[in-house]
Amino acid sequence: MSEFSLERSELLAENKKIIESFRSRGLDLNKTREFDFQVALPNKEACKSVRAKLRAEYSMPKDGLFMIKNYPDECTLVLSILMKPSPEVISQLEEKLILASASFDDSEVTWGFEE
Repeated sequence: MSEFSLERSELLAENKKIIESFRSRGLDLNKTREFDFQVALPNKEACKSVRAKLRAEYSMPKDGLFMIKNYPDECTLVLSILMKPSPEVISQLEEKLILASASFDDSEVTWGFEE
């Protein structure tokens, strides 16, 4: 098994646990919600580069909206999309963001949604 296959299975297992914790708190997982996937990057140029790579090399959701949030110490690329909470889909999107931003050290991918 390759190193990334192992990471992929760990990512899916982690996201299953997270989604299950929402379910156990009574959250309706059949409801569509707005998800934000975020990648913290060093600057605006890095955000534009990762966004271009995602659009060119990866199949991204057609209704997904990319935004760039510029802060004094970093810049964040945000993919906002309406979807149902699914660990498989979350993991696929998270993996694409990780791969597209891999050339930038210290880039971190996070996700969340409005309950």
